[in-house]
Amino acid sequence: MNRRWARAKLPKFGWVRFRITRPLGGTVKNATISRDGKHWYISFLVEDGLIEPERHANPGSAVGIDRGVAKVVTRSDGSPARAKRSSGAPRADTPSTPT
Repeated sequence: MNRRWARAKLPKFGWVRFRITRPLGGTVKNATISRDGKHWYISFLVEDGLIEPERHANPGSAVGIDRGVAKVVTRSDGSPARAKRSSGAPRADTPSTPT
């Protein structure tokens, strides 16, 4: 239809117009219709033609992360992980000006 709107022919619904937010980039294999409140959504399963690797590039390099109460973040090997601060704001437990 145009760059914002597209159509899909669905069984039991017929032609459905929907707002397209990004290009599909492959062959559509499945479409799922869902409803949240008074809004309807359509999601597509697309075969993009990319070959999946048979195994991970670095086997044995996976790390699990656990968020807890006593320690904020702990890795699967038991070592603590330091969380990076996303802003330059001073921490609440340290004074912002030297005394």
